Parts: sequence; structure tokens; C-alpha cells
Amino acid sequence: LLPCRSFCVQTPIDEKLNVCTEDLFIDMQERQVDFVSPATFAPAASFLPYRRYLVDWMSDVGEQCRLHNSTVHVSILFLDKIFRSRDIPRNKWQLLATACISVAAKYEEAEEHCPPIPDLLQLTKLRDAGHTSLSF
Repeated sequence: LLPCRSFCVQTPIDEKLNVCTEDLFIDMQERQVDFVSPATFAPAASFLPYRRYLVDWMSDVGEQCRLHNSTVHVSILFLDKIFRSRDIPRNKWQLLATACISVAAKYEEAEEHCPPIPDLLQLTKLRDAGHTSLSF
């Protein structure tokens, strides 16, 4: 472990928070494998050069639907997990991103704030591409 600089904290942080920060750090290292891990990172993945654009697009959709930032973050985590485990055809990426937003909203938002799938399809113009609620 690296030594911790105080950053003007006069009392030991462990005492102030009443937790062992070393244990927290170890727990965070163990949990990060569930999200991003060097073992699952593939620098040659086909989606990687376009991930930035998908994330920007998902953020825009989240803003238009007035979703919480945490909902957008969870939807991006879902997207990353799916891309790491499967090879998704490029013509399905926007549909997948929309489905991730929908699922994340179901978990993170109050029921009345979850955008209905037909509204999401209309907003994202996926309906114009021939997708329906059954495409999800």
C-alpha cells in the first residue's frame, strides 16, 4: 500500500470514519474485477474505438429522458459487461445501448420516471429503423 498523505486532515481518517480504510481499499480492489479488470480488457475489441460515441449518445438520451446520472452510469456498466462477454454486430449497438438504458432505469429510477420502451424507440429514432418493443 502507498503511504497516505494527510491533505490537512488532523485526526487519523480511520478514527474519524470509524472504519479501517485498508480493509475498504482491499474490498474495492476485489470488487473492481466485476466491472473493469485488466484480465477482461481487450485493447483490440471492435467496439472500443466507438465506445466514446456510444457513451456520449447514451448520456444525451439520459438527459433527454431526465434520468439520474447514476442511471446513465449503470447503463454504461451494463453495456461494457455485455461487450466484454459477446461479439455484438455493429448494426445492433444502438439498440443494445437503448436496452441498457431501459434496464438501468428500471433498477435506478422511480417507476414513474422510467421511460416507456415505445417512447425510447421514438426518441432514439430506432422505430424509424423498423425496431419495435419486441426488438428488446
